Amino acid sequence: MSFGFSVGDFIAAADLIAQVVSALREAGGSASQHQHITNKLGFLDRAIRDVNRLKPAEGLEATLEAIKTTALTCQLPLLEFLENIRRYDNSLGPGQSSGVMKDVFLKMKWQVSKKLEAAMKLEAEIVAYLGAINLLLGLYKVYTLPANS
Repeated sequence: MSFGFSVGDFIAAADLIAQVVSALREAGGSASQHQHITNKLGFLDRAIRDVNRLKPAEGLEATLEAIKTTALTCQLPLLEFLENIRRYDNSLGPGQSSGVMKDVFLKMKWQVSKKLEAAMKLEAEIVAYLGAINLLLGLYKVYTLPANS
């Protein structure tokens, strides 16, 4: 049973990770917070690329599909994070919005609560996906070991 995953699906996930890294860079924030999340996004990108390179083993097709499904659903929190940031784009990004006071208020709100909250939530979700993907990858590799090993 195949869900029709393609290389393009994995490329789209990697592109989404790059967009989140870029958005984090543009939004600013503490260097250590940015570095922690960016590192985890790099690990997630690597895990997705590893999943994409897996070759189906006889009798483990459903397991491979589960791994690919898990890896590709990591896009959901990434999309949510980008959407959260887009709400503030007019005030945080270049050009700003029409109201200076509104810009200042939204920048303060983003800096004080929303950015930290969104970043912490994203980091927790990335860690959860990394754990699930790595566990499934490890099990898959164990199942594909030759019987005499």
